[in-house]
Amino acid sequence: MSQDPPVISDAYQLSLSLFHRTKGFTKHLRPTLGRRLEEASLELLVLLRNFSFSKDKIQRKQTLALCSQRLDEIRLLTQLSFDLKALTPASYQEVAEFSSCVGKQIGGLLKSVR
Repeated sequence: MSQDPPVISDAYQLSLSLFHRTKGFTKHLRPTLGRRLEEASLELLVLLRNFSFSKDKIQRKQTLALCSQRLDEIRLLTQLSFDLKALTPASYQEVAEFSSCVGKQIGGLLKSVR
């Protein structure tokens, strides 16, 4: 991961954090909310990886738009997890910080692709 762009490294850390946090979800929330969070974080990571290999400007822009959607999904599900007490305030804060960092980088990349 050391040779990847910073946004991929940060998205990787976001995924790791989410996987560690969803382990502690209750039996009721783990197969639904936990799984959706994990899948969204993995999809974000794969999309960012695809973006880094793509040379086509239109494809890069579309991929970044999908990345932004996945990140919004992660933010929404993280907020729901916190409101349902599945995440502690400290866990929520950590995930929110990673999400914010990744979001700023995706926003910057979107501006550079236009």
